Amino acid sequence: MYVAGQLSGKALTLVSPRLKQANRHVYQTVAELYDHLSELYGDPNKEWNARQAFKDLTIKKTDTFQEFYDEFLQHMANGNISPRDLRGELNDKLTWKLQELVGVYYMDLAIITIQFTQYCTTVDQLHWSRFDKRGLNQRKLESVTATTRPAKPVAQPRALTTERPTEPVQRAPPRQPLELKCYNCFETGYMSKDCP
Repeated sequence: MYVAGQLSGKALTLVSPRLKQANRHVYQTVAELYDHLSELYGDPNKEWNARQAFKDLTIKKTDTFQEFYDEFLQHMANGNISPRDLRGELNDKLTWKLQELVGVYYMDLAIITIQFTQYCTTVDQLHWSRFDKRGLNQRKLESVTATTRPAKPVAQPRALTTERPTEPVQRAPPRQPLELKCYNCFETGYMSKDCP
């Protein structure tokens, strides 16, 4: 009765007659009810479709690693894919930049898949926080505004004159030196090769 209470619409209409004790086809167990619903609404190709989606899955430039990994695990579960060591499969689906940043961890055979995913998450967050102090979601905003931003007008060529410009020439501000960050202990001021 609890399961039937969670149903509505056509599903409830199809199930209701078999909930009555007087019906010849009454459900004897909850498993029979689930089997009947699966027969009515189940996707026989769900596993195959999930395996195809898993095979085609790659991380998008606007996704964080965690968003990508959620989808990765969902397709893995729906496709009934063996939870063997999936480091190679996972690494192949990353962006080339993230592959480059986590390459040391990928090559270390002592690191298991769950540790590799933790390194990917940490490195992805650190890498993007260097470029955007306001948060990871800013990437999505920038990708949307980049596609909706109007094109820059084409500059018209100037007529040749012998007069000198009267306005002062503006110079670009001096560049700030890059702040070094250690990828070993994540402290600033030195690189990982000089890490104490």
